[in-house]
Amino acid sequence: MKCKRCPACGEKSTPEEMICRKCLTALDNVDITECDEKKEVQTLQLSLGDKTIVLNAGDVIGREAKGEDLLSDKLTVSREHARFHEKDGQWFVIDLDSTNGTYLNGEKIESGKEILLHHEDELGFSRKVTFRVLL
Repeated sequence: MKCKRCPACGEKSTPEEMICRKCLTALDNVDITECDEKKEVQTLQLSLGDKTIVLNAGDVIGREAKGEDLLSDKLTVSREHARFHEKDGQWFVIDLDSTNGTYLNGEKIESGKEILLHHEDELGFSRKVTFRVLL
């Protein structure tokens, strides 16, 4: 069976579909492939001390998003701070124009730009809340 796979969440779509019905990602530049095989679901973990947040492709982290139970009192973290996605086994983060920025290994990343993550990277949501990336 031919289909398109959403680069953000992995959802299968028909070759004619232009937007993912699950996460609303644009599919107009996605190649049509064979989709009979079930795609293995990949997760990303962010560790903060003894707490861990498990993320799936397309998840948004923030005070009112994934991780809200851990971040709700961290006022330097935006309500919807950053989005994560996986592509070909690699994980990326995109800052969602957060108020206090997203930092990778101490360097502020540009808002809206896709940034590759590596195992053991330090990922900061503002300068005050820093997680360890576990792939």
